[in-house]
Amino acid sequence: MLKEEAGLMKSFEILYHQQQELQGDPADACSPLLAKLMRVDTIPFSLFKQDSPLPFSTQGTIGGKAFQTWCFRLEAIHKEDQSVLLSLLQPYTIYGEPAGWMEEIYALKRTHCLITQPVPAFSSLSCLNIDLLKRDIIVEPKW
Repeated sequence: MLKEEAGLMKSFEILYHQQQELQGDPADACSPLLAKLMRVDTIPFSLFKQDSPLPFSTQGTIGGKAFQTWCFRLEAIHKEDQSVLLSLLQPYTIYGEPAGWMEEIYALKRTHCLITQPVPAFSSLSCLNIDLLKRDIIVEPKW
């Protein structure tokens, strides 16, 4: 394994550990403090490849409708085959429509869409704002 791959794998391990600290019931006295403070169990992030300044994107499907995303949640790390299991986070604009690009993202919603990706395929990851998972999309009725 190359030094860059080892560094990225270590980054995934740290991210996974921090994400585990967020899990738990905020009302439970035995839950970690971060679960009580943050009220979210996901640290969203984007992945980048060595040869591109643009974030890695993929498509998912929910209810027969496809969506594109650049945002992920780390579900598991498979050290033996140098891969990670990711769930797709669905991006939305402030108007409640699917986001067409990173700059349009107002909110993220978790999905059950999973993908496995080899760690050596990527050069870096960038964590996103956790508040993207807390935002509600408020669409007022039209008169």
